[in-house]
Amino acid sequence: MDVLRQINARMVLGALAAVALIVFIAQNTDETRVNFLGWDWDLPLFLLLLITIVLSVVCTEIVSWYMGRRRRNRR
Repeated sequence: MDVLRQINARMVLGALAAVALIVFIAQNTDETRVNFLGWDWDLPLFLLLLITIVLSVVCTEIVSWYMGRRRRNRR
């Protein structure tokens, strides 16, 4: 009974996200050719999508950090 009290919404959502990620990876294992600036790679589709998502998040964070810094310097 104590174990059930410790389970909260974050744990449930985290477990659901992990299951969704595993299903996503299992369904997108086909190799995809990537051509970028003269380089050619063969990557699994799930890896290409995850790399794209991570790079998008990183770029967004860098731009918002820079914009916040500029806004603070103007004041």
